[in-house]
Amino acid sequence: MQSGGTQNGKHSRLALATAYALEAMVDGFLTELYVRKNPNLVALDLTEAEVAKLVYDVCSGATAKR
Repeated sequence: MQSGGTQNGKHSRLALATAYALEAMVDGFLTELYVRKNPNLVALDLTEAEVAKLVYDVCSGATAKR
């Protein structure tokens, strides 16, 4: 029984770490795009729908592996 509890605890720890990592990446990306107006990102001329899909795809891909 203990090994199952340990495994669940490890999964929870990794899920929390993944959530923080995703938050930092998304925050950094959106800050560069909309606040700092990074010329490399602005030049991509992404629509709001494309930005939303990109963020969704990144987050979905990261959480699907958990």
